[in-house]
Amino acid sequence: MRKYFFSILLIGLGCYACHTDNQPPYYEGTFQTVSEIARQQNKPIWMILGGGKQCKACEQLLENMTEDNIFQDYRKDYIFYRCNVEHPANTFLKYIFIMESIPNSYILSPEGKMISFYAGRLKATEIRQLLEAAQAGHPLYPPRHSQFKSEPKTLLQLQNLLLTAYTEYRESGEDPTKLDRIQALVQESIDMEPYFYNLYLASKICQKLNDPIRAEQYAEEALHICPNGFQTIIYRPLIAELQQLYSTGDSLQAHARITFEQQQLQLRDGTADRYTFRFKNTGSQPLLLKHVSSSCSCAKPIWSRHPILPGEKGEIIIHYHPDENKAFNKTFWVVSNAVNKLEQLTLKGNH
Repeated sequence: MRKYFFSILLIGLGCYACHTDNQPPYYEGTFQTVSEIARQQNKPIWMILGGGKQCKACEQLLENMTEDNIFQDYRKDYIFYRCNVEHPANTFLKYIFIMESIPNSYILSPEGKMISFYAGRLKATEIRQLLEAAQAGHPLYPPRHSQFKSEPKTLLQLQNLLLTAYTEYRESGEDPTKLDRIQALVQESIDMEPYFYNLYLASKICQKLNDPIRAEQYAEEALHICPNGFQTIIYRPLIAELQQLYSTGDSLQAHARITFEQQQLQLRDGTADRYTFRFKNTGSQPLLLKHVSSSCSCAKPIWSRHPILPGEKGEIIIHYHPDENKAFNKTFWVVSNAVNKLEQLTLKGNH
């Protein structure tokens, strides 16, 4: 009798463990790790792309999904994944997708292919619609991404090519056969629509293939095609890398260079509404400011639109009227044809 009692007890404990699974409702960590879990379990991934714990929009989305029982209702059908793109192993996703707002939501197949995506905050009912539409084989798509010319379906194909290419590139080492195949994938994406990251990746692969001429050609096109303030902020470390590689040595050509008297203005009193950043072209070619973007629409930059010859000076004027009793911190990004293509300016006040 005692034997049967212990057998029944063990079965009961096993069932209890099944119903009290302490696994969190979503995974965190690296994209590579979670992709492998999805492949092993043969489940698609619902991926939230954003920042870490400090990302309030991501936290709010996860809270909404918890309150509406989305994790519980779809747990058997999906792997839920919160992906922090600031993690070094995940940053490439930010580069591929050009995240305009956070969080971004993506549905991927168990094999790691993107099925659908949506940018920005979502209501719980909208998430259910996206999940069920993907399950039914009729995925929903958002309006066209403002940073791309391609329609959503084409954009998914392009980004899937880069996702595969980057994954293989990371593991390729110096194998020329593998690198040739990866380059073909990247070139296919470039043929669909060139943008900074696929051109950057093509340049990196050509470097490994000991093809410096093509590497520099791709790099120059990447730097040329990245004109606006938003993209230059996203790609800043990659832009600096390409500039360092191809602005020195035998291939060095004459360049403009923008040099500011001050890149940070610290204001401790006063209520002026006009602030000036002065600069000089210390290069050997005419300098042209392409764009100056502001972190706040309340601060409007005005800049010299004409070419500034070597040795000449120019100004960027910021029109901003601060509140008398509030501190402020405004950031501005200056994009030009200079060898230092992107520069950051800061306006601070302690009113």
